[in-house]
Amino acid sequence: MSSTTHTVAASGGPQEVRLGEDVMTVLPLGSGCEVGRSAVVVKFKGSTVMFDCGVHPGRTGYDALPFFDEIDPTEVDLLLVTHFHMDHCGALPFFLQKTGFGGRTFMTHPTKAVCKLLLHDSVKIGHDDGRMWDEADLVAAMDRIELINYHQAAVLSHKGIRFWCYNAGHVLGAAMFMIEVEPSETLPRPFRDPSATLPAAGAETPTDPPHVLIVESTYGVMSHEPRELRELRFTAAVHAILQRGGKCLIPVFALGRSQELLLILDAYWRDHPELHKVPLYYASGIAKRCMRIYQTYINMMNENIRDAHATGRNPWEFEFVRNLPSSAQFNDSQPMVVMASPGMLQQGLSRELFELWCSDRRNGLVMPGYSVVGTLANHLLSEPKEIQTSGGDWVAVNLTITYVSFSAHSDFTQTSEFISATRPRHVIHVHGGEEEMKRLARALAKQYSPKEVEFLTPQNCQPVQLRFPGEKIARVVGSLAEEEPSDGAPLEALLLLKENKYTLLAPADLHTATDLATTRLLQRPRFRFERPPAALLSAVGRIFEQAGEEAAEEGGPSALARRWLVQGLVAVEVSPASSLAVLEWEADPIADTVADAVSALLLQLQAQQLPEVAAAEEPAGGGGGGEGGGGGAGGGLDFALRVLAEQFGAVEEEEAGGARRLQVAGHAVRLHGASLPFERIESESEFALQRVRDVLARALDACRPVAA
Repeated sequence: MSSTTHTVAASGGPQEVRLGEDVMTVLPLGSGCEVGRSAVVVKFKGSTVMFDCGVHPGRTGYDALPFFDEIDPTEVDLLLVTHFHMDHCGALPFFLQKTGFGGRTFMTHPTKAVCKLLLHDSVKIGHDDGRMWDEADLVAAMDRIELINYHQAAVLSHKGIRFWCYNAGHVLGAAMFMIEVEPSETLPRPFRDPSATLPAAGAETPTDPPHVLIVESTYGVMSHEPRELRELRFTAAVHAILQRGGKCLIPVFALGRSQELLLILDAYWRDHPELHKVPLYYASGIAKRCMRIYQTYINMMNENIRDAHATGRNPWEFEFVRNLPSSAQFNDSQPMVVMASPGMLQQGLSRELFELWCSDRRNGLVMPGYSVVGTLANHLLSEPKEIQTSGGDWVAVNLTITYVSFSAHSDFTQTSEFISATRPRHVIHVHGGEEEMKRLARALAKQYSPKEVEFLTPQNCQPVQLRFPGEKIARVVGSLAEEEPSDGAPLEALLLLKENKYTLLAPADLHTATDLATTRLLQRPRFRFERPPAALLSAVGRIFEQAGEEAAEEGGPSALARRWLVQGLVAVEVSPASSLAVLEWEADPIADTVADAVSALLLQLQAQQLPEVAAAEEPAGGGGGGEGGGGGAGGGLDFALRVLAEQFGAVEEEEAGGARRLQVAGHAVRLHGASLPFERIESESEFALQRVRDVLARALDACRPVAA
């Protein structure tokens, strides 16, 4: 991560501090260039938020889940659910109970009430072999979900996350969530990391412009017809099917826009007496139970519903709509209208009725919403001649198919107006087919320059990284704030980050300015050491340049005790009389490293693994003309011989002449001389000769101080 310069406000004026650049990562685990299994993860400043947790309507079992394997669920701090559609909440029991997720989950009151019914219903109709969770998981998951009202601000104090929501207008209880990861008072202007799942018309517009907008793109560049024209086409299509003696099937989701369609049809029946004897069925047992929830939250409905309720009329008590729990409880020998779920015709009563009625030309199918790729509803838009039934048979498709969009998803006009009103810097498109998303992004990009708004269309599991080099203000406290710092002078201080707030203070003030405790640890280990002090001093001097000798402390083990300071950090005291060596230092990372090295030398000398080398320095220009390292010390012969033995094998001393002999790659090498450097080195092989010279040179270099 590249660094950037930020301002630090001190008492004597601003200073510059190098801090890491702020990078936000947005990762779609689902709904990336597809419709379904919405789950988008946002990571920023050490906080992780996930928006929605749905399943794919065109898939089953684990294949319908978002790609949870791409994240560590234990790192997710917050899960926000925008509304109760299954492609946004259907995976909640699995994620909350079958993964390591330990964060908090929020949704609105109506969303939780309806979610519980829908998820309970999915348990009952699910197949045992493909069930990923059970009733106990659902109950436990519901217990973990917390509630939030529109415009109610909530805070995760340990992460510094502040969030609230707006009315999304999508379905009852739908919410757009605005996230603020860093408190605005620490910045020159408010910074908010929002996620707004954009709804249809009627949504609130956030008062504070977001930096990042995560927006649904279901309809791409399409624009919905005016509402009056849609209602006219819808009722006309239904009436035309009934007039020719057919049966009309309207596949819908159990909740959402189906309640709106019921209101339209009930009013149409009321205005057309000729239809009073035509049955109008709503085949959804769960919808009847959910009607009580709709009646409870009438205050969150549109103005027409609230006005009707204020006059004493319950808008949800229909005059002509009847409930139909199953297809076995009605006679389909006459014209009728049946609204049945699910809306994608994948299974259930809507699929059963379609297979029964699709071969009769008098019948008709009216599709009132969006159809996901991979479902039967989407396949029918291609006008197939026949389809395969759930039982495996093939049947002809002769009924008429009419598409009238009552989808609550925003169209191009609504999306464009929302972006214009909120003016985000980055727009990330999700929840739409790949081509529709890209066309939408291109069309919107034409309205803005690249420097104004950036439009992105990530695939599933394709991370988007956004950089925000915002200014950081640090509060200076303690003794550091008492003096005015010099311009350009280095400042030694601690920079603390807590809940995304920065504090600058002197290390000595850590225990007074914070709740952190500071401790000084004095290390004083004792070692048994029976070698001369000069041996240790000499060995230490080869590694550390600064090993100055001090006088022994009064009252030391012996008057002969010697004491020196290594690198100005570690005191070493050797007492021959008591055969002890004592190290003393104040613990810190550098001093600990020096002490470890001195301890290793001391233990090796005690075990006679290092040669005793005279502490005296070489004569000036020491190097002599002998061989074996080009100017090595006169001592250290035992060490050099041991290095040669470890490299090439045994070094033998010849009886005649006192030379030493070893074998290098099958060639004999003789070393002449009783000390280093050797008087001469002989071998018939130039290769073997050079190998020995190189090893001796490295061995002698290792014995010299690091900085001579």
